[in-house]
Amino acid sequence: PEPGEKKGKVISILNSKSGSGATTVAVNMAYDLASADEELKVALIDLDIQFGSVSLYLESNWQTTVMEAMGQAGRLDGTMLLTMMNRHESGLYALPAPHKITRLDRVTAHDVGRLLEVARTTFDVVILDLPRAINEWSEEVLRSSDAIYMIIQRSLAVIRDAKLLTNYFPSAGIASEKITVVDNRYRSKHSAVTDKQIEETLKIKKMVRISNDYDTAISAHDHGVPISKQSKNSRIAKDIEQLSQSILAEITGEEVHPQGGLFGRFMGRS
Repeated sequence: PEPGEKKGKVISILNSKSGSGATTVAVNMAYDLASADEELKVALIDLDIQFGSVSLYLESNWQTTVMEAMGQAGRLDGTMLLTMMNRHESGLYALPAPHKITRLDRVTAHDVGRLLEVARTTFDVVILDLPRAINEWSEEVLRSSDAIYMIIQRSLAVIRDAKLLTNYFPSAGIASEKITVVDNRYRSKHSAVTDKQIEETLKIKKMVRISNDYDTAISAHDHGVPISKQSKNSRIAKDIEQLSQSILAEITGEEVHPQGGLFGRFMGRS
């Protein structure tokens, strides 16, 4: 950015295995951030151009998709991006995936890089819902991100795929220091995989938990509303809110005072 321009925080949300809950985390994190501070400009961009479902999670009058925005990369600026994005009632700006399957090679690293450059200088926070794919442009997105939240669940198949990703990232220039593991659908019992095993396997020290509350999450999804709007006092809503508050604290520099009883917690916070 030029001197004096805004430099927003770019946060990528990535499934370690399909169906782990990245879109749930991305949508609700973005909604909570936008709702927490009306002066904070928050964008949610669905880069899962083949199977993205942000538009289903947020009921809105969708006008433009992320492919149309990247199609204008050559002349895209902040004013154009704002007019293309959809404004949710919470104040959140969102750009959904296309409504039909689009080949991954239709996107170039240059075009997605330009979109992120403009988004970063237009918004305070940019939340990206990424496809579970490794290619030139997705690597560029991850390298450009200030923080990466990798969603896991406590099964050996998911942990295996998460390990494949964490082993690969350094070779692509993606720093492990900016990765936080999100232990989604966490249950205190009935798991054969321990915290220590996850940390030793993935070599990632930062981890946050989101409680297993599948029925609440599915009900919110089916109604096209964020979880905290439909069921504010649910465990899952409180856990995602605490995660969002920690991000807000980093951005604003203000200390967060979490409510008692919230289960989401950071381990090895630096």
